[in-house]
Order: sequence, then C-alpha cells, then structure tokens
Amino acid sequence: MAIAAFPVTVAVLWALLRSPAGARLVAVPTGERWHEEATPTFGGVGIFAGFVAGVGAALAVGAVEWSGELGGILAGVTLLFVAGLVDDLRSLSPLVKLAAQIAAAVIVLAAGLSVELVGNDVLAWGIGILWLVGITNAFNLLDNMDGLAATLAAIACGYFAIDAVTEHENETVLVLAVALGVACAGFLPFNLRPGRAAHVFMGDSGSQVLGFGLASLALASSWTVAGTTTATILLPLLILAIPILDTTLVTLKRLAERRPVTQGGRDHSSHRLVYYGLSEAKAVLLLALVAGAIGATALAYNVLDNGRLTAVGVLLTFVLLVQFGSFLSEYERSVFLSALPILLATRYVFFVALGVYRRVWRFATARDVVAIAAGCVASAVVAYALLVALRPIGSFPAVEIFVVDAVLATLLVGASRLTLRLLPELRGHRLDRRRVLVVGAGTAGRGLARELRESHEARVVGFLDDNPRVRRRRILGISVVGSLDEAERAIASTRADEVLVTIPAAAQERLDGVVRASESAGVPCRIVRRHTEFSAPAPVEAPLS
Repeated sequence: MAIAAFPVTVAVLWALLRSPAGARLVAVPTGERWHEEATPTFGGVGIFAGFVAGVGAALAVGAVEWSGELGGILAGVTLLFVAGLVDDLRSLSPLVKLAAQIAAAVIVLAAGLSVELVGNDVLAWGIGILWLVGITNAFNLLDNMDGLAATLAAIACGYFAIDAVTEHENETVLVLAVALGVACAGFLPFNLRPGRAAHVFMGDSGSQVLGFGLASLALASSWTVAGTTTATILLPLLILAIPILDTTLVTLKRLAERRPVTQGGRDHSSHRLVYYGLSEAKAVLLLALVAGAIGATALAYNVLDNGRLTAVGVLLTFVLLVQFGSFLSEYERSVFLSALPILLATRYVFFVALGVYRRVWRFATARDVVAIAAGCVASAVVAYALLVALRPIGSFPAVEIFVVDAVLATLLVGASRLTLRLLPELRGHRLDRRRVLVVGAGTAGRGLARELRESHEARVVGFLDDNPRVRRRRILGISVVGSLDEAERAIASTRADEVLVTIPAAAQERLDGVVRASESAGVPCRIVRRHTEFSAPAPVEAPLS
C-alpha cells in the first residue's frame, strides 16, 4: 500500500499549481540553476505528503508494524521538511539548517537506529550523525538540475527495496523505500520535462526529505547489522555513490577556490556534462545510468564468477575515466592519456606492496578493504606527483580526476574482490537445505551460523535471543526473530525444520520452553555444545646416548 504515495503526490502538486497559496513559494532565476523564469518550489510539499501517505497506508493495512525506528525516521524527516519549507520561504542561515539536520539525526539514533560498524557507542553515534547530515546535504547540493535529485533518489530507493526483500529482509525499510521512491516518481512529471521548463522545483523541503530519508534507509537496511561484513558496509556507499562523489568533488573544488561550500554554483558533475556537449536531459540520463550500474554492483556481488575480478575492477575504472576524457579538449586529452599509464603502473606497484594479490578473499572482512583503499589513494597521490613533475598540465583538472579515480577504484575493486566471498553463499541459497532456527545469538551461535553457511549443510532462518539490544536486529544478515519465550511463534513464522540450542548454560526453565515449542511444532531440538581447550603440549624426554 506504500504505492499510495504516487496519487497523493500528484494530487497535491496538481492542486498547489492551481492554488493561490502555491504562488508564495517561487524561485527566481539565478546563476545556480538554468531556468529563465520564476518557478514554484513547493515540490517538496508533494513529495513529503506522498511519502507520509504511503507509510500511513502501509500501517493501516498491516503491511508494517509501528516501531520506535519507524517513528524516529518519520520524526526526523518531518523536522527537516519543516526546516526546508521555512528555508524556501525565508532563507535560513547555513548554521540554522545544520542545527536542524543534527537534531533530526539525534532523533533517529535515539529512536533505536544504531551503527554496528564499531563497538564504541560514542564513535557509532558520531558516524551516524556524520552520515545522516552528510547525505542530507549531498542531495541538497545535488538538486541543481531538473529531475536529477529525484531520479537518483528513486533509483536508490529501488535498490534499498530490493535489498529489503532479499539479502536483509526488513519490512520497515521496504515500506519506507517504496513510499519515498514512488513519491519521487509522482514528482518527476512536474519537474523533468525535456525541452520544456519545469512546472515546479522540489526546493530545500524536498531535497532534505530525500537526502535524510535515504540516509536513514541506509542505516536501517545495512549498518545496523551486528557482525558487519565488508559487503554490508559497501552497500549504501555504492547505492549512493553518485551523490557522495559529486558532493566530495564540489566541496574540494570550492575549498580550493576559497569559496563557501554552501554557496550554489554550476560546478557539479551534471553541469560539467552539459559543458561537454550533453543536453540537460541526457546529462541526467547518463548520471542515472551510472548510478544504476553502480547500485546493481552493490547487489550483484554474488552473480559474477571470475578469478581476476580485481583486474576487471581496475580496468572498468579506467574505461569510465577514458570516456570522461573524450569530453575534454585536445590538449587536456593528451594530458589525460599521459596520466593513464603512470596511474596504472603506480597502482599495480602499491597493490603488490600492500599484499592485495596475496589475500584469500574467500574469507575477506572489512579490514581487507583497507589495503585496497590505501593502495588506491596512495597510488593516485604518487601518480599525480609524477605527472606534474614530468610535464605541464595547464588547466587540466588533475586533482578532481585523481580523486574520482581513487574513490571509484576503491569501490569497484573492493566490490569485485568481495564477489569471491559471496559467490559460495549464492550457490548455497540455491540448494534445498533444511531450515535451522538457532537459539542464542552470542559467540557460539554466530560461530555455528558461519559454519552452517560455509558448509551449506543448512540454512539458518533466524536467531532466538533474550538480549533486548539485538531484538529485531540482524546478525550476519540473519534476523533475531524474538526471545526464547517466542519460540513457538518463531518456529512457525520461519518454517524451521530443526532447532539448535547454543546456550546450554541458560536457565533450565527457559530451555524447557524451547523444547516444548519444538515438540508442539513437530521439529527436532538439539543442544550444540562448543568447547575449545588451550593447553601446552607435554614435554617429551629423549634419552641421551
């Protein structure tokens, strides 16, 4: 029922365009955007109304249950919608907008969303606030061309929705992603009109809703997973790669030119594509295709089957850069082509020195990507220094290109390497295996889940654990479906074929309840005892001859 967002968005925008109230929110032509006539900026009102209507409809029909996390996300989005609307009307200062964004981030984190990438709570909160505020501003900056922000947001919502029904099952994320994506679809016909002026802009009230909503989806779908893997970390980064890269480049360029980062301008990736000969519509289409391709990479690690995936990732990065080079002038193209062999050689040397090619990627973790990132960044810095030392580069945008290369190479090479880890898991999903419910999400339970996953003996369909901190969370991509008291309901909902208990030291009455639930459901229940003993070998005496 989240698709109710579409008709509500269309109806609200249609009504506002024909209402005198809509005339109060108008953007006059400036140097920040290529429009030649005053244009209404109440698109965010339609997007927000559609989003809330879609979530409300899903709640009404029981497609999703109310939770603290859902309430926190809605509250944060509402706060930034109001702040954006006020900014559209009266133009708030950057500090006031930043304060509103931080307040919204605190609301979401206090409501239950957490970052499980690190064990330190203070650091986790810092990462969460930085992520939520950063992506919110990324979409605020990205709203610089008709249809761009809404198109990329709709694509990102589509990938988060796919992930929510496949790898990281989550009804809340699914409903939020569908509602937000469909609201964007309802807005686009009023904003993206090739060859004609837009009827309406989304304004800050729309761009902040999109940015904060997507940042919250990323937290809820991926980074709240305990036992985080590299694939889990990369998922939101890849899906939102274009806004992240665009914001990074614009920020660096404006800092280098000593201009305020918050000041608008025509220095975004979309503007550069138009300068190089594309129309606005084609520039949006190209960026949408790139975003779609990178997002698909995030979800398709386990589709590829090639032992030389790192080389493919590096070559793909260069192909993208060569295509970018085709937009440059003849002189700049010669500099660009001179830089390619230097960068390729230095990257190979750094990858060899950092042991990228010696790692066993079948058992890769998040720490292994650090070597890739270090190699990409260091090689870009060295290659830039060599290029400047060997020849004059004139106005060639070397810094921007090497920054893009380092980020893309890290993402693509990391993604390609992680395919080797995830491919066996894909093959395992295709087998008809018994479904196992594991009691205990602690060290023993997680270890058992890893062993079953790698051996493909069974499929772990859920955890039962009394720890309230992991309730309804996902560990190793597996949902904690309830406490031990909810064993009977969990066995039925997960269609478990077997129950494995990994906490034999738990209170006897708690375990008895699990056993009775298993017997009632007609499934076997076994206790798994895992014990590791460390001891020094006894000395051996040898006779002297």
